Amino acid sequence: MGTVRALIVWLQAPAQLGLQTRFVNRQETRSGTLWEGRYQSNPIKTDADLLAGCRYVELNPVRARITDAPASYPWSSDRRHVGTDDTLRVARHRSVLRSSGIHGP
Repeated sequence: MGTVRALIVWLQAPAQLGLQTRFVNRQETRSGTLWEGRYQSNPIKTDADLLAGCRYVELNPVRARITDAPASYPWSSDRRHVGTDDTLRVARHRSVLRSSGIHGP
C-alpha cells in the first residue's frame, strides 16, 4: 500500500472544486480535472455508496497488512466512526453512524 492514499471528501460547495481546478491548472500549466491520471474520483450518490467507500478506506491498511485492525492504524477515522475517539476532526455521516449502531450528530 506504500503510496496508496484513499479518502472521502465531502464538498459543501461543489462549485468551489471548479475554481480550485482552474487555479491548479494555471499554477501547473496543465489542463483537465484534478483527478485524472494517477488520481481517481468516484462520485458517491447513495448512502450505500458512502458505506462502501468508508469500508474500503478503513480496511485498506488491514488488507495491506500494515495493521491488524482499522482502529490500530494511526491515520484511520475508524475510531471516530465507531464512537471511541471524539477528538478526531472527522465528519460523522448519519448512514455511517446507523451502520455502526451509533445514533448522534
